[in-house]
Amino acid sequence: MRLPPIHVNTPVWGTAYTQCFLDIALASLLAPSNLPSLNRDGGHVLHVMTTDADREMIEQSTTWRHAQEVIDCRIEVIAANVLRIQQPHLTMSACHRKAIAFADRCGAAIMLYNPDIVLADGAMHTLVRLLAEGKRAIQVVGLRLPKEEVTALLHQNHRGADGTSIVVSPRELMAIAMTNLHPLTMMHHYDAPNLDLMPQEIFWRVANEGLVARCFHIHPILVYPRVLNAPFTTTVDDDYLRAACPDPADEYVIADSDLLCLCELSGLHRSLIGLRRSENDVDIARWAAVHARPHHFEHFCRRILLHSNGAKGAEWDAACARSDAAVARILKHVVELRAGSA
Repeated sequence: MRLPPIHVNTPVWGTAYTQCFLDIALASLLAPSNLPSLNRDGGHVLHVMTTDADREMIEQSTTWRHAQEVIDCRIEVIAANVLRIQQPHLTMSACHRKAIAFADRCGAAIMLYNPDIVLADGAMHTLVRLLAEGKRAIQVVGLRLPKEEVTALLHQNHRGADGTSIVVSPRELMAIAMTNLHPLTMMHHYDAPNLDLMPQEIFWRVANEGLVARCFHIHPILVYPRVLNAPFTTTVDDDYLRAACPDPADEYVIADSDLLCLCELSGLHRSLIGLRRSENDVDIARWAAVHARPHHFEHFCRRILLHSNGAKGAEWDAACARSDAAVARILKHVVELRAGSA
């Protein structure tokens, strides 16, 4: 397959998010085996959608000037009527629709890259390889980490030789993650009885080495659509991917963090209310019976291993077995719940 150009799209607005984009998200994109590894003449584009005020901040930054040296950079101002929505997820989706339309006109794959991501070095190599193998819908799980603490660690220990980029390997990033998990990430832990549960992603911890993940929702990091201008109703990680790539054979879920590792950074003030935990996983089954679509259940049946030092040994085998047993119970409950409501 002839490789398409890649459009890296980031909608970002507000001083805090714009600063995080410049200091971390864009800086980690500039690691040697990420954007700089792409062919400068391959039609690749960094497409940032922002406000007039934030545009000035971006254009004056050293990181942005560095990016302009390695890839074609495009800044598009978000329309005032879109910003007036005042619901961040809807604004983000409106930006994604416009960026997808632009990428579709260019015959490009689109990388849906949030402004609060730190991306391990080598991610672009993996994405290009998977595109070359014919994969069109590449998905990855990202852990949420506390922004202030992790930003300080990355700046202190992982500055690139150029003084601008952030260069962190997948295993180094997972080592940082396992000692700096955000409280919201702890709500995804299966064995956290004192916390509400966030069922979209469920984790089984293996000491400080990593996590076994079983996820209903997985972020589509890169999509090369078969269906152009595919409609989606809410966000790109809900129904866009299957609308753009209807054939499941086009999909690839990153099941080992060595291949591609990313984390999201959030302030510690960010909080959510989850589910009350109940015995025998009935709470998760009730949520899934209402909110999960068929492809979400397909994802949930897949083990994803996020690790800092390999994912082998008795502890990993035991965590995988516990996750298998929980998935079987949850799916059994879902079938019973749906049969009872028929």
